[in-house]
Amino acid sequence: MRWQHIRKFRVGAVLRGGTSHQDLRNVCGLALVAWEAGCEVMAFVRDVDADDRRTDAIDAGMATAAELFPQLVMIGGVAKPALEGWILALRGVRDTDAMSRKRTLEKLRELAIAEKQVEAYVEVIEAADLDALPPGSDSLRDWLAIARVRLGAAVHGTPA
Repeated sequence: MRWQHIRKFRVGAVLRGGTSHQDLRNVCGLALVAWEAGCEVMAFVRDVDADDRRTDAIDAGMATAAELFPQLVMIGGVAKPALEGWILALRGVRDTDAMSRKRTLEKLRELAIAEKQVEAYVEVIEAADLDALPPGSDSLRDWLAIARVRLGAAVHGTPA
């Protein structure tokens, strides 16, 4: 589901800790959609772009959604600066978390990776060694660590 199509979940002020960032409501809305669809696992990633508050809002949304939907296994986080940075990291480019979005797009062109083309991104992902990420791609490394633990727990029934 595209982020822009998520129905905003109305979260009470107590649960959201006074935070009014839209991404907190988006994460809860996404969890509601997953729950209503009978999903046991929900995975997502959100670009940080230039929003300094986005990481905290996503974290708060995950915590709130975990309270509202405790049986739903959630894998989520932010891509720095955007998903394209992760694609570059998977191709071995270092320090992608510190790049600007503009620089990631320039680097994609340099490496002849088609921008915003699902097939091109999937090709990079399938060829990547997820255990050999370059330095400076901590947002991807963190997301993968969470995914391995939580997905493993969901599949094998071990506690998360």
